[in-house]
Amino acid sequence: MFFYNYECVNECAKGYEVFETSRKIEQCVISGLRCAFGYEPMPSGLACQLASQICEDGSVLNFAKTKCIPGSPSHAFFPLLISALILLLLAFLSSRKFKDSLFYSNSIAFLSLLETIGIFWLLIEADRMGVAPSIALAAVALLFLIGCNLFFTFMFWKQVLPDHTFKFWVASYWKTTIGIMCLSLVNFKAARLFYGKFMGLNNLDAPFNEPDHFYKPFSFMSVFNVITVVLPILIADVVAYVHVDWGY
Repeated sequence: MFFYNYECVNECAKGYEVFETSRKIEQCVISGLRCAFGYEPMPSGLACQLASQICEDGSVLNFAKTKCIPGSPSHAFFPLLISALILLLLAFLSSRKFKDSLFYSNSIAFLSLLETIGIFWLLIEADRMGVAPSIALAAVALLFLIGCNLFFTFMFWKQVLPDHTFKFWVASYWKTTIGIMCLSLVNFKAARLFYGKFMGLNNLDAPFNEPDHFYKPFSFMSVFNVITVVLPILIADVVAYVHVDWGY
């Protein structure tokens, strides 16, 4: 049995073909009819209509009008912003207590981890809201970030690790080295922890015989990251801000 014009029929009329909808219903539609994502055939089978037109229980259609999402809550919650402020406070307290502790380096290292989480979060939420430009920009930023992380890891093993002074330091603090390099695979800027001297810890004060082998590629990747990751994310955020109601 096939669905056609609010009725069940044994076979489709001439000029019609069977089409399985997103709801797993076999429906008779005019031959050649194909519906875009988020749309489904009308009961008559002559054209397409939105798959979600009416939302219930306080839900609303997303921007692309492809599915129902929870309605805007009464307040906005900023978990990443709150986390960032806490981490900045820790970096600031460290720099005040220990004069050698580098506030900016530690701050960037901490916030870089939130940056990666934020990109994934943006991808998920942009998809849920149906904001295609933000999805595309966040995906591009994520791919470039992964590329930066892998390139820095390659340069670290090729140029930094062979440094005699650094290698001697690694022998004493190999657990710290492994930990920071794991964080660098999440976001390469976390490698600033190597020399940030957070809380005056010796295992966060790595020396280098040839500092340029570390700092030059690191500086290059940081500038490249601003262009290929930070800028697309800022644009994606602006697009999402324009198209999504306040409160999400």
